[in-house]
Amino acid sequence: MTQARLPHAYFKMDDVDEYLHVLTICTDITQRQDLYEQYGSAVKLQMDEILEGVPADGAKPKILLIRSMSTKAKALKEDHMTGRMLEDLGADNIASRHDSLLEDLSLETILDENPDFIFVVTTGNVDSAIQTLENGMMANPAWNSLSAVQNDRYYVLPKDLFQYKPNARWGEGYEYLYKILYP
Repeated sequence: MTQARLPHAYFKMDDVDEYLHVLTICTDITQRQDLYEQYGSAVKLQMDEILEGVPADGAKPKILLIRSMSTKAKALKEDHMTGRMLEDLGADNIASRHDSLLEDLSLETILDENPDFIFVVTTGNVDSAIQTLENGMMANPAWNSLSAVQNDRYYVLPKDLFQYKPNARWGEGYEYLYKILYP
Protein backbone atom coordinates (compact mmCIF):
# COMPACT_ATOMS: atom_id res chain seq x y z
CA MET A 1 0.00 0.00 0.00
CA THR A 2 2.91 2.32 0.69
CA GLN A 3 4.32 1.69 -2.78
CA ALA A 4 0.90 2.38 -4.29
CA ARG A 5 0.73 5.55 -2.18
CA LEU A 6 -2.54 4.51 -0.59
CA PRO A 7 -3.27 5.94 2.84
CA HIS A 8 -3.30 3.15 5.41
CA ALA A 9 -2.70 2.35 9.05
CA TYR A 10 -1.90 -0.71 11.12
CA PHE A 11 -3.42 -1.39 14.50
CA LYS A 12 -2.85 -3.86 17.30
CA MET A 13 -6.09 -4.59 19.10
CA ASP A 14 -5.69 -7.27 21.76
CA ASP A 15 -7.62 -5.72 24.63
CA VAL A 16 -10.43 -3.29 25.31
CA ASP A 17 -8.10 -0.29 25.71
CA GLU A 18 -6.57 -0.92 22.29
CA TYR A 19 -10.07 -1.36 20.84
CA LEU A 20 -11.13 2.01 22.28
CA HIS A 21 -7.98 3.66 20.91
CA VAL A 22 -8.64 2.33 17.38
CA LEU A 23 -12.30 3.30 17.65
CA THR A 24 -11.28 6.85 18.60
CA ILE A 25 -9.08 7.13 15.53
CA CYS A 26 -11.72 5.70 13.20
CA THR A 27 -14.56 7.84 14.53
CA ASP A 28 -12.33 10.93 14.35
CA ILE A 29 -11.52 10.18 10.71
CA THR A 30 -15.17 9.63 9.85
CA GLN A 31 -16.30 12.47 12.12
CA ARG A 32 -18.80 10.12 13.75
CA GLN A 33 -18.22 10.70 17.46
CA ASP A 34 -21.79 9.51 17.98
CA LEU A 35 -20.57 6.04 17.02
CA TYR A 36 -17.79 6.30 19.60
CA GLU A 37 -20.44 7.02 22.22
CA GLN A 38 -22.43 3.97 21.11
CA TYR A 39 -19.61 1.47 20.54
CA GLY A 40 -16.93 2.87 22.82
CA SER A 41 -18.19 4.88 25.77
CA ALA A 42 -21.11 2.53 26.41
CA VAL A 43 -18.80 -0.49 26.30
CA LYS A 44 -16.30 1.16 28.66
CA LEU A 45 -19.09 2.11 31.09
CA GLN A 46 -20.45 -1.45 31.09
CA MET A 47 -16.96 -2.86 31.66
CA ASP A 48 -16.17 -0.38 34.45
CA GLU A 49 -19.42 -1.24 36.24
CA ILE A 50 -18.54 -4.93 36.10
CA LEU A 51 -15.00 -4.36 37.36
CA GLU A 52 -16.34 -2.35 40.31
CA GLY A 53 -17.99 -5.58 41.48
CA VAL A 54 -14.72 -7.51 41.70
CA PRO A 55 -14.10 -8.27 45.38
CA ALA A 56 -11.35 -6.12 46.83
CA ASP A 57 -10.57 -8.56 49.65
CA GLY A 58 -7.62 -10.02 47.77
CA ALA A 59 -9.14 -13.48 47.33
CA LYS A 60 -8.27 -14.34 43.74
CA PRO A 61 -9.90 -17.32 42.05
CA LYS A 62 -7.17 -19.58 40.68
CA ILE A 63 -7.75 -20.33 36.99
CA LEU A 64 -6.29 -22.25 34.10
CA LEU A 65 -6.96 -20.87 30.62
CA ILE A 66 -6.46 -23.38 27.80
CA ARG A 67 -6.47 -22.92 24.03
CA SER A 68 -7.41 -26.18 22.39
CA MET A 69 -7.19 -27.01 18.72
CA SER A 70 -7.60 -30.24 16.80
CA THR A 71 -3.91 -31.17 17.19
CA LYS A 72 -2.87 -29.88 20.61
CA ALA A 73 -3.75 -27.79 23.63
CA LYS A 74 -1.72 -25.27 25.59
CA ALA A 75 -2.21 -22.77 28.37
CA LEU A 76 -2.65 -19.06 27.75
CA LYS A 77 -1.47 -16.10 29.81
CA GLU A 78 -2.44 -12.45 29.97
CA ASP A 79 -1.04 -11.78 26.51
CA HIS A 80 -4.20 -13.41 25.12
CA MET A 81 -7.28 -11.19 25.24
CA THR A 82 -9.23 -13.66 27.40
CA GLY A 83 -6.27 -13.98 29.76
CA ARG A 84 -6.20 -10.19 30.05
CA MET A 85 -9.93 -10.11 30.78
CA LEU A 86 -9.55 -12.72 33.49
CA GLU A 87 -6.64 -10.81 35.00
CA ASP A 88 -8.73 -7.62 35.01
CA LEU A 89 -11.41 -9.58 36.85
CA GLY A 90 -8.98 -10.52 39.61
CA ALA A 91 -8.21 -14.09 38.54
CA ASP A 92 -4.89 -15.75 39.32
CA ASN A 93 -3.80 -17.54 36.13
CA ILE A 94 -1.54 -20.48 37.00
CA ALA A 95 0.17 -20.23 33.59
CA SER A 96 1.68 -16.93 34.75
CA ARG A 97 3.78 -18.93 37.20
CA HIS A 98 4.50 -21.89 34.92
CA ASP A 99 5.74 -20.92 31.47
CA SER A 100 6.15 -24.62 30.71
CA LEU A 101 2.34 -24.88 30.46
CA LEU A 102 2.44 -22.58 27.43
CA GLU A 103 4.03 -25.34 25.36
CA ASP A 104 3.06 -28.52 27.16
CA LEU A 105 0.03 -28.92 29.39
CA SER A 106 1.56 -30.83 32.28
CA LEU A 107 -1.18 -32.52 34.26
CA GLU A 108 1.27 -32.82 37.15
CA THR A 109 1.68 -29.03 37.31
CA ILE A 110 -2.07 -28.51 36.95
CA LEU A 111 -2.73 -31.00 39.76
CA ASP A 112 -0.20 -29.22 42.00
CA GLU A 113 -1.89 -25.87 41.36
CA ASN A 114 -5.43 -27.31 41.50
CA PRO A 115 -7.28 -24.41 39.81
CA ASP A 116 -10.72 -23.31 40.97
CA PHE A 117 -11.82 -22.74 37.35
CA ILE A 118 -10.74 -24.08 33.98
CA PHE A 119 -11.60 -22.06 30.87
CA VAL A 120 -11.14 -23.33 27.33
CA VAL A 121 -11.06 -21.31 24.13
CA THR A 122 -11.06 -23.29 20.90
CA THR A 123 -9.65 -22.68 17.47
CA GLY A 124 -10.86 -24.39 14.35
CA ASN A 125 -13.56 -27.00 14.73
CA VAL A 126 -14.92 -26.89 18.29
CA ASP A 127 -15.74 -30.61 18.43
CA SER A 128 -12.25 -31.60 17.25
CA ALA A 129 -10.63 -29.20 19.72
CA ILE A 130 -12.62 -30.62 22.63
CA GLN A 131 -11.89 -34.16 21.46
CA THR A 132 -8.17 -33.34 21.67
CA LEU A 133 -8.58 -32.43 25.34
CA GLU A 134 -10.78 -35.45 26.06
CA ASN A 135 -8.30 -37.84 24.43
CA GLY A 136 -5.36 -36.16 26.16
CA MET A 137 -5.29 -34.89 29.70
CA MET A 138 -8.97 -35.43 30.44
CA ALA A 139 -8.53 -39.16 29.79
CA ASN A 140 -6.22 -39.36 32.79
CA PRO A 141 -8.22 -40.36 35.91
CA ALA A 142 -6.33 -37.73 37.92
CA TRP A 143 -8.15 -35.03 35.91
CA ASN A 144 -11.32 -35.81 37.85
CA SER A 145 -9.59 -34.99 41.15
CA LEU A 146 -9.21 -31.31 40.19
CA SER A 147 -11.31 -28.89 42.21
CA ALA A 148 -12.57 -27.18 39.03
CA VAL A 149 -13.76 -30.50 37.61
CA GLN A 150 -15.34 -31.73 40.85
CA ASN A 151 -17.23 -28.44 41.27
CA ASP A 152 -18.40 -28.22 37.63
CA ARG A 153 -16.22 -25.20 36.95
CA TYR A 154 -14.90 -26.29 33.56
CA TYR A 155 -16.12 -23.95 30.82
CA VAL A 156 -15.74 -24.00 27.06
CA LEU A 157 -16.06 -20.32 26.19
CA PRO A 158 -17.96 -19.05 23.13
CA LYS A 159 -15.63 -18.13 20.28
CA ASP A 160 -17.46 -14.94 19.37
CA LEU A 161 -16.52 -13.37 22.71
CA PHE A 162 -13.25 -15.09 23.61
CA GLN A 163 -11.43 -16.28 20.51
CA TYR A 164 -12.42 -13.59 18.03
CA LYS A 165 -12.22 -9.93 18.99
CA PRO A 166 -15.57 -9.00 20.56
CA ASN A 167 -15.31 -5.32 19.54
CA ALA A 168 -18.54 -3.62 20.64
CA ARG A 169 -19.22 -6.69 22.85
CA TRP A 170 -16.18 -6.38 25.17
CA GLY A 171 -18.49 -5.48 28.06
CA GLU A 172 -20.58 -8.58 27.38
CA GLY A 173 -17.43 -10.71 27.52
CA TYR A 174 -16.40 -9.23 30.87
CA GLU A 175 -19.90 -9.77 32.22
CA TYR A 176 -19.93 -13.40 31.03
CA LEU A 177 -16.68 -14.17 32.90
CA TYR A 178 -17.67 -12.12 35.95
CA LYS A 179 -20.86 -14.15 36.42
CA ILE A 180 -18.82 -17.37 36.39
CA LEU A 181 -16.11 -16.15 38.76
CA TYR A 182 -18.43 -14.34 41.17
CA PRO A 183 -21.89 -15.95 41.02
